[in-house]
Amino acid sequence: MAWEEVKFGELLTLKQGFALNSKSKHYLSDEENGIPLLKISDLFNNTETLFVKKEIPKQFLVFEDEIIYSRTGQVGYAFMGKKGVIYNNCFKVIPNEEKINKKFLYKILNTEIIRNYAQTLATGTAQLDLNHDAFKSIKINLPPLETQQKIVNLISNYDDLIENNSKRIKLLENMAEELYKEWFVRLRFPNYKNTKIENGIPQGWERVTVDSLLKQLKGTAKIKTSEMLTKGRFPVIDQSKDFIAGYTNEKDINYFGGIPFIVFGDHTRVLKLINFSFAKGADGVQLLVSNNERMPQLLFYHNLLNVDLSNFYYSRHFKFLKKEKVLLPTKKIASEFNSFTENLYKEIDLLRGKNQNLKQTRDLLLPRLLSGKLDIEKLDIK
Repeated sequence: MAWEEVKFGELLTLKQGFALNSKSKHYLSDEENGIPLLKISDLFNNTETLFVKKEIPKQFLVFEDEIIYSRTGQVGYAFMGKKGVIYNNCFKVIPNEEKINKKFLYKILNTEIIRNYAQTLATGTAQLDLNHDAFKSIKINLPPLETQQKIVNLISNYDDLIENNSKRIKLLENMAEELYKEWFVRLRFPNYKNTKIENGIPQGWERVTVDSLLKQLKGTAKIKTSEMLTKGRFPVIDQSKDFIAGYTNEKDINYFGGIPFIVFGDHTRVLKLINFSFAKGADGVQLLVSNNERMPQLLFYHNLLNVDLSNFYYSRHFKFLKKEKVLLPTKKIASEFNSFTENLYKEIDLLRGKNQNLKQTRDLLLPRLLSGKLDIEKLDIK
């Protein structure tokens, strides 16, 4: 069967998200008793900031295997793997799976060509808004279901490799964190049996504020989300949970001083350890570097991971982080911890590099597959 040109309206239906206003605010709930309300900012940052009661009408619910599409403000982004309540600035995309494979549709929705076209169809002066009819008018070249499945399988092979590397990264991170807790929480560090405890901490150690450990850094320009590229010379690091948010070619605004940088999300509380040249994302990104040789960057990073700021809810958190106290060990113990964990983080950096290469190859391949420029119909892809 040949590929055919069809409109989205022939392939899917849409369900609008939940509008939070004076008439519906009674659905708001606390985190313990509610389910997350998935705003666009939460979808991008992998955060949960508002919650609604479980009694909310079922038409607004979304599950991990369903597609969410952003229609207001940041128009044209598709998400899967989320569970909660769709907010009014998005809608749920429900494919007719007798005509189009759900994962194939998801891949199409996240291509630049469809996103850019959707944004041209959106209207509004204060902020763009894409209505249902405009979305349904978008045309695509649709291959037979068998070809759709082959494309999904091929791309999924890349996704599986990326996922396996991500699991290995998580395992290595857990090993480093377990060593930190053994030495600095349970206080079973080398030679601990022969070390006196004074005022609840080992002799020669101190409790100091995070602020007292921070080196003053010169500020540079930031890359806005709207300025990020899908590929470029330097990764852009922001406060979202995605390790790399995008790319830039602006060589004069990248950081790298030969040591890892700690990136802290002022809103999200996300911490990242960055050991390569990068550019700083926009609002809410704080760069942290230790000014004390008794607090090398790897130890500083794990100290900060163990600071609990969850009670401050949605706020600027950096001012609270600076007031927190952490353990400052002797130079010998700090150096030993750094030596043990350095090799773990070298392996983590290597795996992250492999993942970036896999993602770039996948993302270059995908548009050619979806346009039919790369013929795979005769290939046996599983």
